[in-house]
Amino acid sequence: MHGQASEMTPIRFRPWRGDEYERGIADTGVRVLALGESHYAEPAHDTEALTEDVVKRYLHEGGRTPAFTKIGRLLGVAAGSGGGDPRSTWQQIAFYNFVQQIVGRRARERPSSDMWSTSTSAFADVVDQLKPGLIVIFGVQLWAEIAKRIANCVVADGPVMELSWSPTIAVVAVHVTHPAGRGFSYAKLVPVVKAGLALASARRDA
Repeated sequence: MHGQASEMTPIRFRPWRGDEYERGIADTGVRVLALGESHYAEPAHDTEALTEDVVKRYLHEGGRTPAFTKIGRLLGVAAGSGGGDPRSTWQQIAFYNFVQQIVGRRARERPSSDMWSTSTSAFADVVDQLKPGLIVIFGVQLWAEIAKRIANCVVADGPVMELSWSPTIAVVAVHVTHPAGRGFSYAKLVPVVKAGLALASARRDA
């Protein structure tokens, strides 16, 4: 990774971890981490529980956040649960935003280069804590920024990648379109996530 540990940002926003995360998505035994880019919020919401609070609000308000509904449905369908209730999928996964600072009040504001760089160490710590079998990276720029900053990023099979920080931290990953992006398509993205789940499952059983 680039930079020294002293320059890095610690985990600022705790990841969401669903009640059934340890069992794996759709009882596959594969722990899935959905990775988003960043938070946009008022300064008053800048707390360690921000990510958890955002997901809880989505679950309690009946799924009124379209992006979260798309994430839950995509992962649920790919895992074989049908995706009928995206909120149930959120209880089976973990979720974390890569950038560990509030970027601004609106999504039109973009993370600075420094925000990306200083968040890398925290991401590695989250992966070490959650120990996912598969990371699903939502967003083209997010994927590009991660690929520049992870020590080893190699193609494993087609759209499936492996992120590796050290001999003890190596995780299967796939990158897909952001749920708010124009190119988001279940028909195109479900096979990508399925391929990642298949490789993660095979490695878990090896």
